[in-house]
Amino acid sequence: MDVGVSGRSIGAVEPDIPESQGRRVVDATGMYVTPGLIDIHAHCTGWAGSMFPEEMCFPYGVTTMVDCGGAGWRTFDDFNTNVVRKSAVRVFALLNIVGQGMEGDVEQNTEDMDAELTAAKIRQRSDVLVGVKVAHYQGRGWESIDRGIEAARLSNSFVLVDQNSKPTRTFDELLKRLGPGDGVTHCYGYGKPMIGNDG
Repeated sequence: MDVGVSGRSIGAVEPDIPESQGRRVVDATGMYVTPGLIDIHAHCTGWAGSMFPEEMCFPYGVTTMVDCGGAGWRTFDDFNTNVVRKSAVRVFALLNIVGQGMEGDVEQNTEDMDAELTAAKIRQRSDVLVGVKVAHYQGRGWESIDRGIEAARLSNSFVLVDQNSKPTRTFDELLKRLGPGDGVTHCYGYGKPMIGNDG
């Protein structure tokens, strides 16, 4: 089967498209041909392991990605200028509930978890910002999660949570607090009991 591409669209999928109809012919025999893939959980800012989008996307067929919480409302504009606007990959982002984003210990600072400022930045930049990310908070309470949920509701978006269970903050209770469209990530890792002992 042959695939004809015109600009950014698939123009034809049919057997034996004449090579004379194309400006460029690529022999993809034995390969998978797909539309660009979407990576819904990547990190291209906010921590030492971050990678520029082209490095982690194009070699694997990914043309669109979502940065999950690398930037917060304080750091988004810099992230947008230095990463999003420079990238050939289409980049969306979840805004960290912490204003400084995912920069190590700052994610423990409940004073920088501002639902209203987070929601305001999402509303202002809804072309890039699609939701809220809550992650890595080691406190015993619900501060980060509750503020993330509030920011998502105020911005008419969703929240994605990456939090280990604690005796004072159980996974079952977390699931009860989340609403339609919200999500949990890294949900099969240690501290996130998604699978019971019976499998």
